Amino acid sequence: MGQFEILTVDRQFAEATYTAALAGFETARAEAVRQSRYLAPYIRPTLAQEAEFPERAKLLLMIAGFLTVLWVIGSLIFYSLRDRR
Repeated sequence: MGQFEILTVDRQFAEATYTAALAGFETARAEAVRQSRYLAPYIRPTLAQEAEFPERAKLLLMIAGFLTVLWVIGSLIFYSLRDRR
């Protein structure tokens, strides 16, 4: 009889814990549904017509300009050293 009472108390405790967990789950789910309203998109995303990045033409012009500046500086240094002799 004592074992039965222990099992009954354990079952009641488990039922109370399950009820509390279920209430917490429902509360969390309701909160998630409430917050998901803010995530709804107003404008549907579309695929891009053309790539914005990398801007290849601009990048090639910048590299060419940088290499030209380096070549000019190198030539000036070379001719400056050659004139010193």
